[in-house]
Amino acid sequence: MTKFGIPTGRRTKYTASIGLATWPLDRFVSVDAPARGGTLTTIPIRFTGQRMVINARAQGAGRLEAELLDSAGRPLKDWSRSDPFTGDSLRHTVTFNGRSDLSKLAGKTIRLRFRLQNGSLFSFGFRRDPHN
Repeated sequence: MTKFGIPTGRRTKYTASIGLATWPLDRFVSVDAPARGGTLTTIPIRFTGQRMVINARAQGAGRLEAELLDSAGRPLKDWSRSDPFTGDSLRHTVTFNGRSDLSKLAGKTIRLRFRLQNGSLFSFGFRRDPHN
C-alpha cells in the first residue's frame, strides 16, 4: 500500500520495529536557560519536609541558585539566595549559607525563584529524611 507513491509498510510481511530510548531518572522535561540566564518563579506552594532537593544540570560556567520568597514574591528575611549549584545531579540538596534545614518554613505559603545560567532544571522537591 502506498500513500502519495511512498510505501507505508502496511500489509507487508514485516511491519514491526523495536526501539529503545533511555534518559536519567526524572529528566523527561526541563526548564532550560542560555548563558545569559533566566528565572523561573513558582506559584505559591506549601511543602512538608526538612530540605529542598533539585534535579539539575549546569554546564560549563553555568549555575543555578534558588531564592525563597513570601507568597507575594518578596525575598524572605533571613534567607538569602542559595549557595550556587554547579555540575550535574539527580538529587542535590540546596543549601542557604551552608544551611539545608527548611523545617521552620514547612506548612507556610512560599514561592521559589530559580535563577539559572547555561543549564537545565528538571525537578525540585522537599524531603523529610536527611539521608534520602
